[in-house]
Parts: sequence; C-alpha cells; structure tokens
Amino acid sequence: MSKDCKMVASRRSMLQAGVAVLTAGAAVAATEAKAQQKLEKSIVMYQDKPKGDQQCDKCLHWQAPKSCAIIAGDISPTGWCGAFAPKA
Repeated sequence: MSKDCKMVASRRSMLQAGVAVLTAGAAVAATEAKAQQKLEKSIVMYQDKPKGDQQCDKCLHWQAPKSCAIIAGDISPTGWCGAFAPKA
C-alpha cells in the first residue's frame, strides 16, 4: 500500500470510529432520557387523599409545593400512591 492510501485508510478508520462513538453516545442519552420520564398517576394508583398515615408530603419522592420525583402532574401534599416510601 502506498503512503497516500495508508493515510486515507487511517483517516477513514478514525472517522468510522468517531461516528461509532457518537452513535453509541446518542443511544445512551436516549435511554437515559426515557429512564427519567415520570410515571402516570394511574400506574401507581395515585389518589388525592392519604392512606392511613401515609401521604405524599411524608414521602421520600415528594417535591414541594405540589410535585413528585417519579409521578407526572400536580400532586396533592395529602395524596398517596403505591410508590410511597417514608422519609428517613
């Protein structure tokens, strides 16, 4: 192989490797974005009233004033869902 052919082959392999890395990075980013999506209320049996002494503002996932780290939409501080996890 001539010197020019080796340079072209080397550049081509570098470009192919770069494209592979970018493609893999995009796939990982897309997977992470999907993982960060919040759940619908119906999936976790959300209700606007507490279940005994369990309620959203006493949950590890609660984000004041009316949000949850894992459930989509507005959440009542006195609500409850099946993902309830008491704060430590």
